[in-house]
Amino acid sequence: MKLLTLSKNDSVIECGCGVGDFLPYLTSSCDFVCGFDISFSSVKLGKATGASLVVSDADNIPFKSGTFDAAVVKGALHHFPDVLFALTEIRRILRKGGVLVLAEPIGDTRLNHSLRSRLSSKDERWFQTQQLLEYLNRSGFQIISVDPKTYFAVGLAILLRRILSKIRGPNSLISSVVKLIIASEKIFLIPFLQKHSLAIMVSCMNP
Repeated sequence: MKLLTLSKNDSVIECGCGVGDFLPYLTSSCDFVCGFDISFSSVKLGKATGASLVVSDADNIPFKSGTFDAAVVKGALHHFPDVLFALTEIRRILRKGGVLVLAEPIGDTRLNHSLRSRLSSKDERWFQTQQLLEYLNRSGFQIISVDPKTYFAVGLAILLRRILSKIRGPNSLISSVVKLIIASEKIFLIPFLQKHSLAIMVSCMNP
């Protein structure tokens, strides 16, 4: 996450950390890294990263107010049942001037809404950009920057993986095709596709 700048003395928490895929980046950047997830099995696996992890939901995060310098929510916010309450709780555990960086799938236009509906499960929701920004404002955050992300290469790779799996293509072929498409992400950085970004990264502050 390029919007997140950390020093060794900073304390950071990942909210909805899952199995901890992003935690190694955090533990390599600062000494005090925590995370929480509602899944017992995910937290158990994530502890291998060396971060301090707890099982919790986002409605009652078990840390004192003002504990952390930064918080990360990477593709998890749309899974939280009460988004506004969760953001308010995240702001509570951030110190004054603390930073929240989040990345979320979005469906602003007809094109990315169509693609997103094919990439997501039937019951999965996603935000529109303005809706997400309103949630952040209402929970008391001050928005610093908004950075749309295309991720069309990733989306195309997921769709092709599903197609090749259905026709029972060789696993080696599927993996090679997926890696090739993801490596070509820069090809998709043209104005038309940027307008139809599949995700957004937002940096905001606890004022």
